[in-house]
Amino acid sequence: MLISVHLPKTAGSSFANSLSDCFGQKLLKDYADLPLHHSNIRRNKHAAIESSRNYFKNFDEIQCIHGHFLPLKYRFHKSKINFKYVTWMREPAERLASQYYYMKRHYSDEKAKNQPLLKKLSDENWSLERFCLGPELQNTYSKFLWGFPLDLFDFIGIVEHYNSDLSYFANHILKEPLSTYKENVNKHIDQNKYNLSESLKSEILRHHSKDYSLYHRALTLRDKNR
Repeated sequence: MLISVHLPKTAGSSFANSLSDCFGQKLLKDYADLPLHHSNIRRNKHAAIESSRNYFKNFDEIQCIHGHFLPLKYRFHKSKINFKYVTWMREPAERLASQYYYMKRHYSDEKAKNQPLLKKLSDENWSLERFCLGPELQNTYSKFLWGFPLDLFDFIGIVEHYNSDLSYFANHILKEPLSTYKENVNKHIDQNKYNLSESLKSEILRHHSKDYSLYHRALTLRDKNR
C-alpha cells in the first residue's frame, strides 16, 4: 500500500489528482488532522495514538492513502502490510512564501473556526516576514517527520523537478503511467519563484536550518537514485 505524505505547498494537490486517476475508489484522502494548527505536543500525541489504532485497522479496500498527516500515523500494522512511503519537498523559503500567500488568498471565517493558525494570521495581520520567522511554522518538514526518519521513504520528489520526478515515480515506484496536473498554482508569480529579498532568505535559512538539512539530503538522495 502506498502512503503519500502531503507536506504543505509541495504540489500535493496536483499529485493527488494523478493518484486518483490511478487508484480511483481505492484512494483514501486523509486531511482530517490539520497538523500545523496544533502544538508540537498535541500533534505528536495524536500521531502516536492514531498509529496504535491503525495497527489493528483493516485496509483491505485501500491501496493508497494521501493527505496532511505525520507518516508515523501509518508506520506500523499487525499484518506486516508492504507499505511504501512517498512525499515531495520544495525549497523551504519558496515553500513558506507559497503557503503564506495561499492562506491569505483562501481565508474564510468558516475555515478559521477550525484552523487556529489561519485565524491568528488574519487577526494579527501577519506580514510575510512574521509568517516565515515566527515559531509556529519553524522547520515544518521536521514537524511532519517526527518519529519517521527520512530514510524510510521509498520516494522523495522535488517540486523544482516535478515533471521528471513524477515520471520517475510512475516508472519505478508505481510502475504505471500517470497524468500530470497543476493545481493551486499562484498565477501571479514569475516562473514559480517568489521575489524574496536576500536578507529574508538568509534569515529563513537560519530559522529553518533543520528543514534545509532535510531538503538538501533529499536532493542528494534524488541525485543518487536517478
